[in-house]
Amino acid sequence: MTTTDVFLRDELAERLARHADRSPEALDLLGTLRDGWDRADAAGRWPRVAVKGLAGSSRAYLAAWLHRQLGKPVLYVVPHGEAYEAARDDLEYFRGRGHTFAFPEPDTLPYDPSSPHPSVTAERLETLGRLAANENGIVIATVRGVLQKLPRRAKLAHAVLRLKVGGEAPPEALMQKLVFMGYERFPEVEAVGHFARRGGILDIYPVGQSDPLRVEFDGDTIASRRRFDAGTQRSLEK
Repeated sequence: MTTTDVFLRDELAERLARHADRSPEALDLLGTLRDGWDRADAAGRWPRVAVKGLAGSSRAYLAAWLHRQLGKPVLYVVPHGEAYEAARDDLEYFRGRGHTFAFPEPDTLPYDPSSPHPSVTAERLETLGRLAANENGIVIATVRGVLQKLPRRAKLAHAVLRLKVGGEAPPEALMQKLVFMGYERFPEVEAVGHFARRGGILDIYPVGQSDPLRVEFDGDTIASRRRFDAGTQRSLEK
């Protein structure tokens, strides 16, 4: 389930990005990444480049500049904990929130009896979904975050619901698929991963959305789709 989000561009960040064009070292690094980076040499060795002397926000600044210049997804791996949050803030400023794909590491170990927090799972699935849809962004992650096993692209695509006003979607079948995808039914929707039904209205809190959605049916036809406030349960906008 997708909705359109609008992200504003920061003019100062855009102007700062152009300063890297004046650095011979940055241009040399860009040339290395563009020419033969994804090809091994005759001995089967892959190219490696070390960049030294960067501190603080300059790392995110360089990563954002490289993403602008390359025009393709970039993976930015950082330490976990506070360093991850700080790097994410820097990246959202220098590259913009719309191009920053957060991929946090699960807050549980592989054999823990508990599941990761729903917000962590939601962010990871949102990023995977955007990459599967061929969106171009810079993925910020940790080593542990990228070592976790992931669903195959085809399986992920099968677990995506597309609901359009005027389309046909029998509510019972829709709820069965939500349960298959890991959603839980509650009397009211309060958090990501919840859904609730009252007559011809189905409330869903989708992964990757800041607000839940209220889907109103006319039989099996979707009559309307609105955002609503999970706290007050009042509709916000279509």
